Amino acid sequence: MFNKTFYIVATVLLMGLILGMQTQINAQTTDPLRIEVLDFHSKHRCSTCLTIEEMTRETLKSEFGRELKSQRITFRLVDAEAEANAKLVRELEVTGTALVLIIHRDGKRTTVDLTSMAFMNAHDSKAFRNKLSAELKKHL
Repeated sequence: MFNKTFYIVATVLLMGLILGMQTQINAQTTDPLRIEVLDFHSKHRCSTCLTIEEMTRETLKSEFGRELKSQRITFRLVDAEAEANAKLVRELEVTGTALVLIIHRDGKRTTVDLTSMAFMNAHDSKAFRNKLSAELKKHL
């Protein structure tokens, strides 16, 4: 009796483990999209740079809360002068302040430079929000 019960419990646990692993694999293969929003800055930040950061955070929080929570979209503030970020800065050819999207889809990586858009709309929060939101939605 003990052996039969043991085998039943072991089989159920093993099946649960296998099904759980399959669910994880399916989640990874069916939704490979991830977008990083990188806000680069230098050590001395002007009011426009601070405004760009604030509006970016507000747009993400108000319009992409679900994607932030699931980490489909992430936000990172990056010190462009820090040695720890030197490789990324060189790779993206960033100098000072920049707003960049990195889209990871199907094993490929695409970058979108939104720096000009950010500076041109830094004093028009509605236009900034609309353009950033439209760009993110285009890639989702």
